[in-house]
Amino acid sequence: MQKRIISTLQAVIFISILIFSHVANAQSTGQPKVHLHETSPPQQVTTSGGALGLSLKSSFSLLDGEDQVLMAFEIVDATYDIQGESYTAVIQELEEPWTVIYLIDTSKTLGGFSTGPTFKNVKNILATSVEAIPDNSNIAVLSFANDAPTAMDFNQDTEAATTAIRNLAASGSGNSCMNDGLYEAVNKLGGAPGRKAVILFTASADDCARRTAQEVVDFAQQNQVQIYPVGLQGYSITKDELDSLAGPTGGVAELRDESALSFGLSNVIGLLMNQWTAKATVYPSAGEVAATLTVNLSDNTSITSPEFIFNSSQDYVPPAEIEIKGLVQSVAEGILFNLNIRQREKIRQLNVSVTSIETGQSVVSQSLITFSDVNTVPTSSLIPGSKYTLMVSAMDSGGQILSEDSAEFEYQPPAANLTVADIQTPSPEQDEFVVTVAAQNISGVVKYKAWFGDGETRAKIPSSEVTIPLGDPILIPAEDIRSGNYLVIVQALDGNDTVLAETPAMELIYKRPGIFQTFPNWVSTSPFAITAVTGICCLSLIGILAIIWMVLPKKSEKSSDVDLIFPQKERRPVSPAPRPSPPPRPKDDIAMDADQEAAYVRQPPKAPPIPPVSPERPVDDAPDDQPAAMIIMLQPKELEFTAEMRDTPFTIGRKKDNDAVLPVDSSSGVSGNHLVLSFAKGGYYVKDENSTYGTFVDGEALEKGKPTLLKDGSVISLGPKVKVSFQLIIED
Repeated sequence: MQKRIISTLQAVIFISILIFSHVANAQSTGQPKVHLHETSPPQQVTTSGGALGLSLKSSFSLLDGEDQVLMAFEIVDATYDIQGESYTAVIQELEEPWTVIYLIDTSKTLGGFSTGPTFKNVKNILATSVEAIPDNSNIAVLSFANDAPTAMDFNQDTEAATTAIRNLAASGSGNSCMNDGLYEAVNKLGGAPGRKAVILFTASADDCARRTAQEVVDFAQQNQVQIYPVGLQGYSITKDELDSLAGPTGGVAELRDESALSFGLSNVIGLLMNQWTAKATVYPSAGEVAATLTVNLSDNTSITSPEFIFNSSQDYVPPAEIEIKGLVQSVAEGILFNLNIRQREKIRQLNVSVTSIETGQSVVSQSLITFSDVNTVPTSSLIPGSKYTLMVSAMDSGGQILSEDSAEFEYQPPAANLTVADIQTPSPEQDEFVVTVAAQNISGVVKYKAWFGDGETRAKIPSSEVTIPLGDPILIPAEDIRSGNYLVIVQALDGNDTVLAETPAMELIYKRPGIFQTFPNWVSTSPFAITAVTGICCLSLIGILAIIWMVLPKKSEKSSDVDLIFPQKERRPVSPAPRPSPPPRPKDDIAMDADQEAAYVRQPPKAPPIPPVSPERPVDDAPDDQPAAMIIMLQPKELEFTAEMRDTPFTIGRKKDNDAVLPVDSSSGVSGNHLVLSFAKGGYYVKDENSTYGTFVDGEALEKGKPTLLKDGSVISLGPKVKVSFQLIIED
């Protein structure tokens, strides 16, 4: 009882690995492909119209880019592509029971003492995989070493198969006759019913040389046996040897290490559980024919098989024929269906009818004189949610039916959909907002209504509402739209102003252009501005030419001396500084050499320099009524700094020789000697001392070296980060 519980738990774990591996494989980034297990030799058939053709049938599975089986998919249809023609195939999932032989390597490769634990683990994995074999399968267990003895003959008892596998023992000597074992397994499957497969586990390459791999493959193809070899990585068997057995017989090979062996077996079991057949009547030319099978999935993925070859004994001429391809689609105006059409020139028209499955009554009957691979039948009589049968008949010029096909469908017209696809904000070339909408499945639209809503209250802005005829661009005026957040809403209306659809509100963050952005466009579009600018340019050009004419020397004139008389500027005389006395001569008792004596004689005592007179800086001493002032730090806010000023000039900067030393470093943008304040003509002036980052007064940049009058409360910016306030001190 305990063994059965353990076996069941192991089977559950194996099946979980199977499901997990295939979910992971579904997310593989590799290119999926159609894996052909078998293509039967085509058989000649006679169609209902009396034409001769070949019946082509293939079994296949879908694999991802890593050769792992795909399980989660829905096949819509499939086609055989032969000599430039496509033939729709009928797809069916294979449900025939399997007859499976487990062929297990018990040679000396895994018979040593060191490989004993590995062989035991392998047997447990193989035994557990038996539980996942499809129901109603017949299973036999064989092993190979020097020969291929039968451990268990065909039986549907999975528990007996697991026991037989666990009871296998590896040989300590001898050869690995893998090909002999495979040949014997195929021979036992030769007369078995249904689908037939050999699941081979091996760590050994064949070293008997009695049967070749090609003999095994040929024998398997004759008996329609698929070989699924699973190799143990790290031993003598190679992936190429496994592929040479699997590929030609329709199987898939796996080479895994011990830790991933369960995943390899799960892929093999998944392939047994997910096989399909594709069957179609084809009309090839005589000779060797190349064909491919393309499978179309519900997610619009198309997967194509590798090319395969078959022989046609004669030319087969296809009859005039139509096939409904894929699903019948519900559209807003009716239904849409795709056709495969052969011998189109023989078809005069298509007769289309739609019959209710519930009532059996015909609800649509139309003739299509003009038709193509894609056809739409307009109708308003179909009821959403009801099921119908579409019948399409191809008629010749005499009114005879050449071919017909039918398909069932449920009418589910798509919902109307209206969205804002794009919004262009006003530009110099466009004064309005341009709104572009995308409409789907909406009929009867004659105009659009659009408006802006407030981004917070969602209230409509009345001045923005416009109504635009269908076909004209949707333009919303921008005159009353200020900077802010808005919602853009558009409605589709019919001739009676009935709302057919409305867009979801689309958010718009709008920043109205400033004067510097709009001025160039105003200049380029305003006749007055163009005239004014043209006139200014002409006057400027005339003035420049006049100056050039006056400056250039004239040939007829002689050069003459010109006395330049500058207006005298009244200056206040400066008292001469007292001349300093020469340095005292050394005492007589201190002797001077010749050089010292000469230096004393040559160099008169230096007078203090006379400060230069600048028209920008008055030389007058500060009058007695000069008010005191203060400098107060505003920014950075964390610095507290105040300086009182009663005498000028008053210097400010980072260096210690300033009257006001600001407590900041060089990263602040303040220069060592940044600016100077002076009092003249009843007011305080500020002058930038050629600072690196400049000086600003109330936001206006100062011209370096030019004094600028300050007002009480003026804000002085020293570079980009430091601001101080200039304030007069009113004393009682």
